[in-house]
Formats: sequence, structure tokens, C-alpha cells
Amino acid sequence: MLVEFWAAWCGPCRMFGPVFERVPEKHPDIVFGKVDTEAQPQIARAFHVRSIPTLVALRGAMPESMLDQLIATLRTVQPNSRELGRVG
Repeated sequence: MLVEFWAAWCGPCRMFGPVFERVPEKHPDIVFGKVDTEAQPQIARAFHVRSIPTLVALRGAMPESMLDQLIATLRTVQPNSRELGRVG
């Protein structure tokens, strides 16, 4: 599951929102969700969200080698703000 934490007043959230809404079509096996931090501040606090937009990936238990591989992959991700703002 991938969860986006966002707020209507957040400019970067408005840029990323359409991207996040398009991606589920490409990945029907993954559950996507959104949490409005203004409407649900207690959930944002529970996930220690300090800035938005924030993406949180939730996954069940996995073997240690898989977890190590996931961590290594996440460390290589370098979001590009110009890419996030692209439409289409």
C-alpha cells in the first residue's frame, strides 16, 4: 500500500496529486490511499509526517534479505521536482 499525505493549501501537493492519481492504473495490484493532513491530523502525527507531500509505503512482514533490498532501493530514489510537475 502507498499512502500520500497531503493538504489542499500545499503547492507541491497540488503538483504531485495528478501524478499520484495516474499511477494506480499502471499498478492495479497495489492499494493507493490519500490522507488529508488537515482533516486527519492524528493519522499524520501517528506516521510522524513533518512535511507534505509525504509518501508512506506499508508492507507486511518479509524476509531480511528482501527488507535489505527494499531499503537499498529506497536509498537510491532521488525525486526530481521538475519531473513531479510534468503533466502527461
